[in-house]
Amino acid sequence: MSSWVPLHVHSQYSILESSASVEAIAEKAKSLGMGAVALTDRGNLFGAVEFYKAVDALGIKPLIGCELYVAPQSRHHKKKCLETDRASFPLILLAKNKIGYKNLCKLSSSGYLEGFYYDPRIDLELLAAHKEGLICLSGDLQGRLAYEILKGTPEKTEGWIETLKQLFGEDLYLEVFHHPMSEEEILQDGMKEEPWLYQSYLDFVEKEKKVGEAILDLSERLKIPCLVTQDSHYIDRDDWKAHEILLNIQSGETAEIYERDSLGNLKRRFPNPKRRVYSSHAFHFKSPEEMAKLFPGRDDLLKNTLEVADKCSLKLDFKTKHYPIYIPPSLEGKTFTKEEQKETVVDFLWNLCREGIKKRYTPERLAKIKEIYPDKDPEKVVEDRLNYEMGVIVPKEMSDYLLIVWDFIHWAKTKGIPVGPGRGSGAGSIVLYLIGVTDIEPLRFNLFFERFINPERISYPDIDVDICMERRGEVIHYTLQKYGRDNVAQIITFGTMKAKMAIKDVGRVLNIPLTKVNEIAKLVPEDLNITIEKALEKDLGLRSLYENDEEAKRIIDIALRLEGSIRNTGVHAAGLVIAGEPLTEY
Repeated sequence: MSSWVPLHVHSQYSILESSASVEAIAEKAKSLGMGAVALTDRGNLFGAVEFYKAVDALGIKPLIGCELYVAPQSRHHKKKCLETDRASFPLILLAKNKIGYKNLCKLSSSGYLEGFYYDPRIDLELLAAHKEGLICLSGDLQGRLAYEILKGTPEKTEGWIETLKQLFGEDLYLEVFHHPMSEEEILQDGMKEEPWLYQSYLDFVEKEKKVGEAILDLSERLKIPCLVTQDSHYIDRDDWKAHEILLNIQSGETAEIYERDSLGNLKRRFPNPKRRVYSSHAFHFKSPEEMAKLFPGRDDLLKNTLEVADKCSLKLDFKTKHYPIYIPPSLEGKTFTKEEQKETVVDFLWNLCREGIKKRYTPERLAKIKEIYPDKDPEKVVEDRLNYEMGVIVPKEMSDYLLIVWDFIHWAKTKGIPVGPGRGSGAGSIVLYLIGVTDIEPLRFNLFFERFINPERISYPDIDVDICMERRGEVIHYTLQKYGRDNVAQIITFGTMKAKMAIKDVGRVLNIPLTKVNEIAKLVPEDLNITIEKALEKDLGLRSLYENDEEAKRIIDIALRLEGSIRNTGVHAAGLVIAGEPLTEY
């Protein structure tokens, strides 16, 4: 393991605040020989599972965390606090184990559902209720500790540390940070050409230095361990410009102002002083060597990050199924054992199938089966197929799963809500046909059950369901009522910057004329999932423009860095997650 572990890292799931993808973070950590790396996105755990898998696959320990926003007063107080003139302060929490991960899920969810005010916010009441299994870092320059230090209120400074100490005990670490640039980097980035920006940078690093010295003193005096973090928002240092463009995609400001002559030719361009910027261009993913240079002689600060990584032993289980237990009508309101439930569920499914044979297989349909199987009794063909399918479904304990789907489809049909006839591999199951989930008779059309479920398939199959768009909300409401609001949620969707979108967004922020930007974007082929890199290989016109037009090259180079970034979130039109217990448990 390297001599330092990054514990304050943002990915693209800190939406429009970071340009670093989860995969890029994992690969960078691997290239630097790191044994562990954390993910601490702003207010959410959107990327937690993706990050865990990506990092774990490379043999690196994933540390799941979150930068949560703590309200100075109650989370229900949806105003700025008069005393601090702030609505919230960031605090880093890392999950030590499964209990900590569950608590992190609960805190993040409560931040959105109960405390949202510009940001998803929690408060001390929630922290106290869900502190178990969590490691706390005191936060960056925007945090409450730094705020009180800069304000010059020593009693409140120590009071805040004492509050955190009472909550987290030995799992509290004071966080020091530093994001300076070399003189060469300052000149290279043209920072001195904008006096206001250069002054902002000088003020920023001076505040960091002042806060850092105070925190080190407090750490020693109060005997609370201290560690060094790096607030990273992009992978490499030269990504700072693309990151600035990303910030202004969010803000709506242009990053540059152009002056053109009467013919529209470019005379000169200069930075827009109203654009959103970070005060330093050093928010990249640093190596242990870079961190050691920033804090010479303080190896203890780096080693404490290894101590935090060692405390974390979270293992996420991706195999156990968490869907709700289906309760047949005969067991509703009664107490029963797991074995009784299993037995009754199987009996209930068999009974539905038996009733389905009587309803579904009319003489006309049996005659059609006779045409396909002339040497066999059609009723025997149906019976054999049913026995075969149930012989696969029951041992795999999928009866519950099929009945959960049957339940909401059956309810929708009884309420006159149009439901599709079924499509995909599920149309090959006679069980689904008999219980009314699908309306396509599989024997008549020679559809194979094995495409849906087979003995070798471990994962649960998909049952594609189409429900009337206009009345879909009624079915969702029924599901919420049946399984409980804490156990059901609609799925989030993430809008990403595809090739054309990336070019258009970058062009707009760079203040390039719309006609020029559209000209570039139109050259990107309409192929599904086309990338800018592939487009440059495939379209000679785009390649020529890239090689011969300075403005086009600037747009495309930055778009290449931002392509794939998450731009917004939405709610899936009909996708639901249903669990047997509150979703925050999983």
